[in-house]
Amino acid sequence: MSKEQKQTRPIHFLTASLLGMGILIVGLFALLASFMNKKSRETIEEVGRMYMNGMNEQITLHFETVISLRLSQVSSIVETILPDSDTREKVCEDLAYNAEVRGFEYLALYSPDGRLEMLYGDPLEILDPEPFLESLAGSEQKIAAAENDAGHGVILLGVPGKYHMSDGEESAALVAGLSVEYMRSVLFLNEEGDNLVDSFIIRKDGSYVIRKGRTLRESYFEVFNAVLESQKSGNAGKYIEE
Repeated sequence: MSKEQKQTRPIHFLTASLLGMGILIVGLFALLASFMNKKSRETIEEVGRMYMNGMNEQITLHFETVISLRLSQVSSIVETILPDSDTREKVCEDLAYNAEVRGFEYLALYSPDGRLEMLYGDPLEILDPEPFLESLAGSEQKIAAAENDAGHGVILLGVPGKYHMSDGEESAALVAGLSVEYMRSVLFLNEEGDNLVDSFIIRKDGSYVIRKGRTLRESYFEVFNAVLESQKSGNAGKYIEE
């Protein structure tokens, strides 16, 4: 081996070592970057889930609190104004007055066969009357969704109460109503300043009772199907059943 070869051999070895070390460092940084990106995505998803769960719990508890308060108000009217305390006309006037001062927008007597006799407010149509009637007939308090003649949504709160109706029949319940707009304003107090989350209260069939958002679809399940189809995440039926 010549003298020149002996001199260049360490240089070649050092060059190869530095090159190998450089490749190793680049590989390690690439792996680290990939790992950090994965962890960042997982962290963001977890934060998102925690935020959505927190929002859902907050809105649910708020809704339950408002409904419980309003049901107790209707119940107090039934307990305070007895059906035979005065003439039928005076009893109906007292019922209407007590409901109005509590901020209810509708009041009606509900017959055992499911007819609403309005004491004040526009005529209403209950959207799913069977469970509502069944619960009230069983002496349970119940809420239901309804619509007025203009097609505007109304939340009905029914409390068992026996009052004389205009046809001589005895009512099964006293029913008070609040507009969906009122309920939305109560539930989504920061609606104008919060555009990050669309919030809904839905029926079992996916149709909206109350919604805060810009969706044009008539059913939440339609929105759910569209999202899963766009993400190619499989059949939405399983998730809808859950």
